[in-house]
Amino acid sequence: MGESIVIQGAPKSPRYENGIWYWFANNTFIINWKLNLKRNGEPFTADAEDIVTFKFYNEDKRNIYTASFENISNNVCPLVFSEEVSKKFPAGNYTFCIEYNDVKVGDKTVNNITTIGADYKIVVEECH
Repeated sequence: MGESIVIQGAPKSPRYENGIWYWFANNTFIINWKLNLKRNGEPFTADAEDIVTFKFYNEDKRNIYTASFENISNNVCPLVFSEEVSKKFPAGNYTFCIEYNDVKVGDKTVNNITTIGADYKIVVEECH
């Protein structure tokens, strides 16, 4: 009788563990990022004119990718890591920040840019 061989599967990619995002280099995926927006302590929904920007940085603190969203539905920003985007993230460590541009408050144009997420950690792994 032959011997059984058990092959261990790879960890899920992408995944969020202990405050860090992980994925394997060259993987393609979508992360639907739900924004928890508050103004004066009260939850609110992004207006059609408002802009949310995700800025990704390498270990040298150089911006390697920026994704901006307008017409945000249900406070969700779909971060799409296509083949083209994934090529910008070879194996290594990264951070990203999120800015919210509150373009209008009522009928008044204000363009208040606020950092709503800072120094989130990413580890892009090799599969070998």
